[in-house]
Amino acid sequence: MKYFSYALTVNEFTMMDICPDAVRFGPCTLHGHELRFAESADIIHNIQSTVDGILWEIPEEYIDMITAIEHHDDKQQVLVSFGKQTLRAWVSKRKMHIPPEVPSWEYWEELEDAYDQQGLLYRYMNKKWLKEKYGVTLK
Repeated sequence: MKYFSYALTVNEFTMMDICPDAVRFGPCTLHGHELRFAESADIIHNIQSTVDGILWEIPEEYIDMITAIEHHDDKQQVLVSFGKQTLRAWVSKRKMHIPPEVPSWEYWEELEDAYDQQGLLYRYMNKKWLKEKYGVTLK
């Protein structure tokens, strides 16, 4: 099954630790969603936004483990753009009743490293965005 990752499993080493049979397809984009933080990275519907991530092929039995590792409690199928193709993939996320919350500095750095490792643009992964969105500065 295809899995869209936008959180810690963007990191290839993290994904391989969890799911050694994972196959990396590459960068892709989820439309109609935006990145937010509810302690960990999360996505919510926003028709005007996109979220960049990595598309993986994983065995079905790993989806619940990945969901737990990402600190998510829900999963759903979404459409992602991969090159010129539109593909259906699974994604894990927080349930909407979880209020937004600033991530820890350690988590933030892990996420930045994961995006950097994969060559993903983290246009919303910067301290200015965090201050505007959540009113805080990480030190």
